[in-house]
Amino acid sequence: GTVLRSDDGGLTWIGLSSGTRDNLSLVQAVESDTVIVGGGCTVRESFDSGESFQRLPLEEEGGTCGSDVASFSFLNRRMGYVEKADGSILVTTDGGKTLQPKTSVPLNGATASKLDFISPSVGFALTGGTASGRILRTIDGGNSWTQVGSSPAPLSDITFVTPSTAYAIGANGSFLQSTDAGSTWTTRPLALPGRTPPL
Repeated sequence: GTVLRSDDGGLTWIGLSSGTRDNLSLVQAVESDTVIVGGGCTVRESFDSGESFQRLPLEEEGGTCGSDVASFSFLNRRMGYVEKADGSILVTTDGGKTLQPKTSVPLNGATASKLDFISPSVGFALTGGTASGRILRTIDGGNSWTQVGSSPAPLSDITFVTPSTAYAIGANGSFLQSTDAGSTWTTRPLALPGRTPPL
């Protein structure tokens, strides 16, 4: 349940009380005072720079979470999407007080990897694990998903550097680029400095 915060650009760090003992491996700074952390069966949100955290209600009937949290993507302090390891998608529009189910990401034997929403309706989900990687897109807020890119190796991260230009990376030096807001993806060579050992 460890969460650390730095107020001096990373020179020093202080521990925060997350309110959980679950292993936390996910973090997103959403706004200047809003941060989301998660891992295991837990997603917790803070609106006061980590001074206090509130739990998102991920439990299913019977009090179990069913599947661990794989990723989340928040657009602001009120709206965000959570993906579980089984591909199921949940959305909150009230700062985590309630969660509503959306259509699951079709994993087809792969592992849920990275989730990234760039607007309330448009988002991307990557697949990883031991299977080949895929990039899936929704344009209706998670009601449906369509494959828009693929890689022979699992994919692990995606980022938009402009509204139209995005990159995705994965195992074995996988490197993909989109120049049309994620509608299509092209494999690019990963140019590394000389004498760089294999990834």
